[in-house]
This record gives sequence, structure tokens and C-alpha cells, in this order.
Amino acid sequence: MLRVYYYNRQSDSNLNDLQCLQRYYTIDLKIKKCKMEYMFIIRVICRGDLVMENIKKEELEKLVGIDKVNIFYDIVDEITKFYDMEQIWNNGGKKWTYEYKFRKSGKTLCGFYFKDNTLGFMIIFGKDERNKVEEIRNEFSPSVLEIYDTAETFHDGKWVMFNITNNLIIEDLKKLLFIKRKPNRK
Repeated sequence: MLRVYYYNRQSDSNLNDLQCLQRYYTIDLKIKKCKMEYMFIIRVICRGDLVMENIKKEELEKLVGIDKVNIFYDIVDEITKFYDMEQIWNNGGKKWTYEYKFRKSGKTLCGFYFKDNTLGFMIIFGKDERNKVEEIRNEFSPSVLEIYDTAETFHDGKWVMFNITNNLIIEDLKKLLFIKRKPNRK
């Protein structure tokens, strides 16, 4: 079961996020450490956004398949080896069912997107980051370069969405993440 909480942060501006959520909803605030069964407990987002809790592995498996969920966990494990960041579940908007992103200081490193039998992975590259990708183009696989080259560039950057189907892409994704942001974990 998925629980969604909604609150307006502006109504209690002198309370911190956790106090604000606790005040409006009776919830268990104990941290759960079940890596494979649940992803992460509650992540509070300001500005009246949706807050999602406890997306079960079984629910993801029904949505995208066991193989893709295992790939998702493998990639998340790799990212958490190098980056200490908030990991946030959201609804997926109009096109996706769920979104799972890595953020720090209000900036997103990358996001995973889930919908019927599809696991997406997105990185948005700014101008300087695109220049760095061009400098090391020969280090990427042809399939990654094709996706990168065909991605649309908007005013705020190049939005590159990968359809993840196997583990072969993990090393290329790590190189792209290192371009986006230097690892903050040693």
C-alpha cells in the first residue's frame, strides 16, 4: 500500500518539516533499515508537494518487472557509494507512475522513472557539462552516445532519458554522473 501525505509548509512557517508533518498526521517516525523490502522512509518536501512513503519492492516488480527492479537497486547502490544525497520518491507526473531522484541543496543529480514495464533514468546536462561530455565522447558506448545525441536541448539544459534494460550501461552512467557532479563520498 502506498501512502501519500499532503501538507502546506507555509501554514506553519515556524515549524521544521518533520514537526509540520507530524502535527497534521499520526505516523510512525521510526527509521526502517530493510534495504530490499522498502526503499526509504518518509522524505518531506516543502512547497506543498506530495510526500510518498514505503514504495514496496513487490509493487515496483509488478509495475516494471523483477529484472528491472534488480537493475534499479544495483544502480542505486552504485550511486550511493559515491554520493551522499537525499533520495526522494514522488509521483511520476503525467507520463510516469513514480519518480525517484537524488538531490542535494535543491539540485537534482539524476532521477529514475517507473511506468508499465519501463525503467527510465534521466540526467540533465547544463552547457558546461555538455562540453565535458564532448571532451570524453570516445569513452562512451555507441548506444549511450546515440541516446545523448538525440536528446532534446531546452533553455535549462539537455534532458537525457535512458531506457534501462540491463546492467551493461552502469559504467557509462557513472561517468555521466561524475561529469554532472563530483562524488562527495570517499
